[in-house]
Amino acid sequence: MAQDKGIKKVGIVVNTRKTGAVELNTQLLVWLEKRDMTVFDSTVMPLDESVAQADFVISLGGDGTMLSSV
Repeated sequence: MAQDKGIKKVGIVVNTRKTGAVELNTQLLVWLEKRDMTVFDSTVMPLDESVAQADFVISLGGDGTMLSSV
């Protein structure tokens, strides 16, 4: 059986119009990078790329923000 290496690539989808989302994104980036995660951030790269490259996606916004990522 293959050994699970865990989540190493995280995509963050940010609704920049939501109060506090950009600030939370900044804090989250620091937290993830301290844990040796590769982060794909939709505020600095195309949304479809940030989602496609990730093992796990975090949505900072509302339901529409999550739906825009699929």
